[in-house]
Amino acid sequence: DAKISIKILGRELEDPRRDGGIDIEALMDMQEVIGFDAQVVPNETHGRNNRFYTRWITESSMDWREQAMILDFAKSIYPNKPVFDSEWHGISSNAWINYTLDRDYVKAALWMAFTDGLSVINNWWWYREHVQRSNSGGVIAEQYDLENKTSTVGNIMFSIQHQAVAFDTFGRTMKELNANSATVASLVKEERDVLIYYSNEAAIQDFRYPQQMADIYEALKLMNISVGFTTPNKINSLGYVPSNIVIPPTLFAKDETVSALENFVTNNPSTRVLQVTRGATANFSADEKGTPETRDISFLTRNTAFNNNIENLVTRLSNNLRLPESPIEVSISLPGSSEEALGVIARYGDNAGRIALSLINVSADSRRVQLPATGGYINLLDNKAFSNDFEMEPNDVLLLIPDNDNTLDINDIRVNEVKPFTVYPNPATDIVNISNNTAGTYKMYSALGSLVKRVTTEGNQTNVSIPVSDLGTGIYFLEIPTPKGKRVTKIIVE
Repeated sequence: DAKISIKILGRELEDPRRDGGIDIEALMDMQEVIGFDAQVVPNETHGRNNRFYTRWITESSMDWREQAMILDFAKSIYPNKPVFDSEWHGISSNAWINYTLDRDYVKAALWMAFTDGLSVINNWWWYREHVQRSNSGGVIAEQYDLENKTSTVGNIMFSIQHQAVAFDTFGRTMKELNANSATVASLVKEERDVLIYYSNEAAIQDFRYPQQMADIYEALKLMNISVGFTTPNKINSLGYVPSNIVIPPTLFAKDETVSALENFVTNNPSTRVLQVTRGATANFSADEKGTPETRDISFLTRNTAFNNNIENLVTRLSNNLRLPESPIEVSISLPGSSEEALGVIARYGDNAGRIALSLINVSADSRRVQLPATGGYINLLDNKAFSNDFEMEPNDVLLLIPDNDNTLDINDIRVNEVKPFTVYPNPATDIVNISNNTAGTYKMYSALGSLVKRVTTEGNQTNVSIPVSDLGTGIYFLEIPTPKGKRVTKIIVE
């Protein structure tokens, strides 16, 4: 049976030219396989001058934001739908040209895609022959391929012969990703630490909303916390309680947008809700048509002002959000100093019961990375050993696991540590029992990283039984609360 898929241009979320009225959420609602067409652009590239977002040219090794944001939007709102990029513009496009793509860029761009949730990819390429086209005045404009290229924007010559290294790297990287598919899938989380409250009417009516919303997304992504999106239609049926909700500067809003948010805040007092404002202009101050409205938003008590400097925005968000503890504490700084820096994207997943750490340096410059001091780390991509202190060059990709067989603590790797819990039987057929001395939330994940069980205990209830007879046979990972944070252990269901 054919599945419904609609190609959505990846730039739609952040492109301020949204007055055509496209509703991204409605389009994704009707799809069984979410489709889109995203750009990833390497630095030192000719073209792409129509972008409103240009900061990446001096600060990043690639323009990664468009691809990352549409993927995080899709996978946080529709975690169980596969995502298909039917025209991946990471090697070339009709909007930019680069004849000297190196291996590191192609590899990093693909790893960014799949660690953000991409399921299937189709690389775009187009060999363009000489054609004649007429403009609106009827004048014939000669257009050639690039071996006899005119100055006309958009003429490209593109074939395996012209990008042999890039295509070779594409194939090698896809093999690498498939060889580590279970670990890669586990890096994409169903439950996000921060959700951006997205307003479609604001994106359509307000030229500045998409870009300011995208700047907030970029800052959160660079903070290395799991960020996603929610909408007025989805916020009260998430299936979990996020730690934080961030509201971008949202001047235009329907009544339902405000009431859905108020309902969530009332029913989820543990969630920290932060509204980001645009100067002195209040959020939700006009309806979807621009008619001024006076609305009671006193239920929103935490505020910060928007700033288009990403470092400043990171500071403001950090000071106002409830940040999670990292499974592995990652410190990023400038080489040769202790000065903190941004630019290395870190994600956490599972590898046969051990926590895996994905690191991708999207900065334009080198970065120093420091991890907890242990027996060291192994890079799964080449089996090379790493210490806890090393440098990453632009577009470097690492997939690290601790170089020991012990369970990983929330903040460190404890060697020869006695577990504060007991799990039995293991393997299990019907029930998994956990004898523990800490109450909290137990989560069981499939080998592909999907949440399949969730049980919460309170007060003095420290022992729990989780039925598993409804699960398929295989390997699962159980996240267990302890006095020092979360621990992950492997469960086999027979």
